[in-house]
Amino acid sequence: MPWVLAQRDVAILSAAAALWWVVANGSIGDAGVLSVIVGVLAGIFLGLTWGYAAHEWGHFLGARLARSHIQVSEHRTAIQLFRFDPRDNTRVQFLCMAWGGLIVLWAQAGLFTWLLPWRGASGVTAIAFALLGAVYTTWVEGPIVLRVHSGGEIPSPASAASDREGGSAA
Repeated sequence: MPWVLAQRDVAILSAAAALWWVVANGSIGDAGVLSVIVGVLAGIFLGLTWGYAAHEWGHFLGARLARSHIQVSEHRTAIQLFRFDPRDNTRVQFLCMAWGGLIVLWAQAGLFTWLLPWRGASGVTAIAFALLGAVYTTWVEGPIVLRVHSGGEIPSPASAASDREGGSAA
């Protein structure tokens, strides 16, 4: 378990939620322009941080449930929680890891849509960024996952990055 990264992410998510909570009431109703701007910024921060964390921890959960062989990062500044080497894992393990990130991300976007207020700049912005993040991530990762699901080769980390940048996986 990447405890250092879990602590980091809990701190960031707590800060984002606290900031959003404080600002949310000021961006509902007859708020001034400054309150709306701060509400939008708090909504962006909440939507992006929670979406990122849901996605990455979903990948981690999927990998762990599939008993994948992964290299867990212990660096507090790491963007990815772990490294997945396809040479050490099966197609099923890759798919569990990949689908885990997408499923948990969409679950988080759904929870934001259901639980956050649909009035005020902070709530609407957080919901919008959660949904846009889920759509964008699915657009980027979905074709790779579907290709592997249909029998295609499991991409190496370098070829997956090349796919996202418009290159070839070959």
